[in-house]
Amino acid sequence: MQYVPYFENKNNSPTSFTQMAWAKTYKVGCGITDCDSKAFVVCRYSPKGNILNEYVWQVGAPCTNCTNGCSSASKYLCANSA
Repeated sequence: MQYVPYFENKNNSPTSFTQMAWAKTYKVGCGITDCDSKAFVVCRYSPKGNILNEYVWQVGAPCTNCTNGCSSASKYLCANSA
């Protein structure tokens, strides 16, 4: 799936999903608070995704482009060096 200009400035666009699924994103930090019985969740991703005209993920065999091989925790995800 390619991130295209159509996704920009649309109320119902899948930008939260595409950021979470972005192939090059491997760090996430989230915070949650409750205010007037409403929960607010904020997350920060790094490296950032949702880059116009780039692909959310690459099609191919798992771990094909992993520089550090596959993760020991998940055989379908890349392992990180740090």
